[in-house]
Formats: sequence, C-alpha cells, structure tokens
Amino acid sequence: MSVLVAGGGLAMGQVAGSSNSKGEIPVDAPYRPEDVLATMYAHLGIDPRQTFTDFAGRPRYVLEQGEPIAELTGAASDPTPGEPEGDGTTLARG
Repeated sequence: MSVLVAGGGLAMGQVAGSSNSKGEIPVDAPYRPEDVLATMYAHLGIDPRQTFTDFAGRPRYVLEQGEPIAELTGAASDPTPGEPEGDGTTLARG
C-alpha cells in the first residue's frame, strides 16, 4: 500500500515504513489503511477509540483497529534543526 498525504498541518516530508527491494513485503512499519484513518481522525480531533451506540443499543468503536502514525503526527521525532521542510507528506509502504 502506498499513500500520499499532503497539507493539513501534518509533519511534512516524511517517509514512513519501507519494503523489500521488489516492493513486495513491508520490511518495517507495516501500516494498514486503518492506521491512515486513525491518523486522520486523531488529527481532526476525533478519538478513534471513542464509542457510540448503534441502532441495536450496542457500543461500537469509531475505528475498530489502527493506531495513528507517529511519523505523520510528529510524535516520533522532530525534524533535524536547520533542514528545510517539504511541501507535502509522503507515506510510502510497499
């Protein structure tokens, strides 16, 4: 899965995760679509672990699985001082 995310105040110029030389298998940080959604929800101020009651009266999570991607939220590390920031955010995963 490859995703390009731009703007919105997310950490810019980031590449999160990597794949093998053929782009077949994630080598590190195997993110899933749920992680991208959790990142967007968290950035919009929506707690992805929040529950609401469905029509049958059962509690449901806004997002059942997924964790915000730290590289995009700025929680992992700050950019190196003195290095320019890019114009967009790139999330690359193969």
